[in-house]
Amino acid sequence: MNAEVIEIYDFNFDADKGVISIEAEVDETVLVSLATQYEPEEYGAGRCVTSILWDDPECPSKDELLEYLNDRCQETNWLLVPVDNSEDLIDAQPIGFRSITNYYM
Repeated sequence: MNAEVIEIYDFNFDADKGVISIEAEVDETVLVSLATQYEPEEYGAGRCVTSILWDDPECPSKDELLEYLNDRCQETNWLLVPVDNSEDLIDAQPIGFRSITNYYM
């Protein structure tokens, strides 16, 4: 897998500790399709977090940080942010559910 940082959503630089905390969209982090007899498994992008050491006392720009991360993405330990769709599932109804129910009543 060749992970790539697609977008940085947020980052926080702690100059005292020399650490940058980052939240970003990272490619190749979420399994979207299992392997079959004919095709390998497929991965897609997911929202992830990480922290990295930063030696420079100056805070990098978003573009500088994005370039830095993409140069070292394979060395970075990204943690996938869990998705909570529980509210969406409560309100969701299968398409056509009402029309079938109303037809038989």
